[in-house]
Amino acid sequence: MALVSVLIPAYNAEGIILRALDSARSQTISDIEIIVVDDASTDGTVALVEGISAFDARIRLLKRGTNGGPAAARNMGLYFAEGEWIALLDADDAMQPQRLERLLARAGKQDVLVADNLEMYDFQAQQVARIGIDPALIGDGLRLDARGYVARCRTNQPRAVDFGLLKPLIRASHLRKHSLTYDETARHGEDFRFYLDALLAGGSLLLLPEAYYRYTERTGSISGRKSGVSQTNARYDQLEADTRTMAADRRYSSVTEGLHARADALRSLAKVASFRRQSNLGKLARFPAALADPDMRTYIGAAIRTRLQRVTS
Repeated sequence: MALVSVLIPAYNAEGIILRALDSARSQTISDIEIIVVDDASTDGTVALVEGISAFDARIRLLKRGTNGGPAAARNMGLYFAEGEWIALLDADDAMQPQRLERLLARAGKQDVLVADNLEMYDFQAQQVARIGIDPALIGDGLRLDARGYVARCRTNQPRAVDFGLLKPLIRASHLRKHSLTYDETARHGEDFRFYLDALLAGGSLLLLPEAYYRYTERTGSISGRKSGVSQTNARYDQLEADTRTMAADRRYSSVTEGLHARADALRSLAKVASFRRQSNLGKLARFPAALADPDMRTYIGAAIRTRLQRVTS
């Protein structure tokens, strides 16, 4: 049994997965297995991983016959994982070499999830754009239960990303004890629901202020261009609907208020995304109407302040 199972779902990832694999193989702890779950890729992903696994016995390649999405791929990996901890790593992301060692060193007995901060990476600019969460909001370490976690899984909080984007280490025994798996019907926000289910079953999430995980931004903060490597389109309207459905589910009754707040934030983000698409197409006829919307005024004001800061810095 390995100490950590690094789980990498992959779909048509031949152009990017080497970075993720190299970062997993370079960890300062050696007692790991690296499980790549190919989700029926049509490119050279399988051949590439097979070639590398011939030189590194820690790499295991699992192949799905049909494309089922990230949740289905992760469930397959969870089923075969033998590690005491599960480390989630997306194919377009990477980890610093000391990441797993540092997270394991801080894990407490009550912690079922242990996460670090995020380096938000602009793929087109090929550089880290920012740190995802202001370390001052975390302190030396922040422990959260289910309610605390949901309260921070909103897209409109100042100085912080949605905590649902975190990629924590997960205690495998906790998953097995409570028969926890991903909801395979979800193609958006599947991590958020999975982490919440884990916390509702007991235990806490420990978040560290240091950023050892490099998260590829969908649209670069520096370049303003789409990464071109994400295989999933953002559907904030679907995320809002799914969150409202969760809020009506008795299994989530203890966090209903937080789920509605998250859904409200997602609705605001959907408006912003629509406005940005129209702006990019040069269709600014909706600008006066946007200014009449409180959510849009907040967004436009923040965008102007950010632009002014860049100009004056």
